[in-house]
Amino acid sequence: MQMQQCDTLTYVTECPISAFLNETIVSYLIEVIDDSLNQFSSEDIQYTVTGPDIDIQYEYFEFLVSGQPAGAHFEIDVLNKGKIPSPSTKIIIKNDGLEIASSTVDSLLPMKTQRISLNCNLAAGIYDLIAYANPDTEFYELKYSNNVQSKEFYINNFIISPEVQSTHSSLDSNLVVIFPSGIVNDSCYFYINKYEENPQTSLQPDISQILLKDGLKISYEIGIFDSTELTESGTFQNNKNITLTFNYSETDSLTQSLEKERNFKIYRYKPEFMHWFLLGGDIYPENDAITYSFIDRPGIYSLFQNNDLTPPKIDVNVEGQEFTNGEYVDDNATFSFLLEDDNGIDVEKIKIFLSGEEVTNYSISKQNLNLVPVKYQIDVDKGSYTIIISVSDVNGNYQECVVNFSVQKEFNIIHIGNYPNPVRSVTSDPNNEGRTRFTYTLTDDADDIKIKIFTVSGRLVNTLSDLPTTVGYHEYPRATKGWDCIDYDGRKLANGVYFWKIIAKKG
Repeated sequence: MQMQQCDTLTYVTECPISAFLNETIVSYLIEVIDDSLNQFSSEDIQYTVTGPDIDIQYEYFEFLVSGQPAGAHFEIDVLNKGKIPSPSTKIIIKNDGLEIASSTVDSLLPMKTQRISLNCNLAAGIYDLIAYANPDTEFYELKYSNNVQSKEFYINNFIISPEVQSTHSSLDSNLVVIFPSGIVNDSCYFYINKYEENPQTSLQPDISQILLKDGLKISYEIGIFDSTELTESGTFQNNKNITLTFNYSETDSLTQSLEKERNFKIYRYKPEFMHWFLLGGDIYPENDAITYSFIDRPGIYSLFQNNDLTPPKIDVNVEGQEFTNGEYVDDNATFSFLLEDDNGIDVEKIKIFLSGEEVTNYSISKQNLNLVPVKYQIDVDKGSYTIIISVSDVNGNYQECVVNFSVQKEFNIIHIGNYPNPVRSVTSDPNNEGRTRFTYTLTDDADDIKIKIFTVSGRLVNTLSDLPTTVGYHEYPRATKGWDCIDYDGRKLANGVYFWKIIAKKG
């Protein structure tokens, strides 16, 4: 090759090389022969060919249906994972080999992402839409496999008018929906599509999805494009309901046996709770169909077998005191209810009644539907009251709990006693041989409680202190073992008759 001398010790030469693919490692060395034919070689020199590498990001390959007939909108993120800017890059959306939309990006900087929007019109149907970047391989890339992404989409838009009733179905005919007149105030677009992220039932062990007419277990979303056509609570206008009919498998033996048992129903999925909630449905065996006519809002719906026959459990307590049903509480006591169910509590159906009147000033923790705490603080006058809390689980099993209590604002000690009486040296519980417990009820909080034990002659043998002072029923000691009948000197009381006196101070 020709060399150009720059000075007495420096020469410059150029040697064009062929094109290589991105990330190709090119090795070379330099050999020099002087005028005396002496040969000199350099060490191996390497470099990596750099260039763009276009990658369609699947997690950002999104598809939206607009509220127009067959209107579709694509949002695609394209990333240049290479080391130099990309040349002009074309993005094409195809269906069945036909181009339906395209867009061109002038250039993508290294390690930069650009979002591309495309709009097109599609007829109703099921689509496998494929996005291509650099479709004609106009420039070399590290790899081409990440230039393509595909996704299945559904177009099933239809207009609902306020004047007439209309019937529409999913594209596979598994679901038929009747929209009554008056369900909207102005004409607007709805859709019925498969719900792509078919919700799991891992939190609900006693339900399982039913095979539908096409032999698949599918959930469907019924949606509206103009949310202003719904009420503030998200329901349809004018107290209208849509009617859902699911067509289930005619050939699956399990489905047909469950049909005879009437053992499946229509459910609605609530993403905020990640649970399916029972709605209901009437089965029509002659049509292999189930119908439910009281759907008051858009949402996600499916068909489930329900094997849950167990109602929720309800535990009740009063904060800050031991409570026995029917006992005294403070006039502003807080009742704590713990609702438990293996499949989940329907927190939207919890109701509390105070002496027949429904109340709403209670709090519910909705973080875990399997274990739901409910708190209700009363504010009442002197008297006797009844609280009823009614609960349903997500599968429709009902339970209620009735709690009776009294409020007496005058301070008093009632229901005084001890057990066992007489004290027994031999009992079925060895831990309590020769022991006893004291019981009492306070109608209001006390400042201090003491119990004094006397002989029949009036001699004080022991004083018990640090007893519970809150309103309500109490046992002392509240432990595995009762009081050990020991006097001041630590000696066991002799057999005989003893008296005890409870002293309460308030104010």
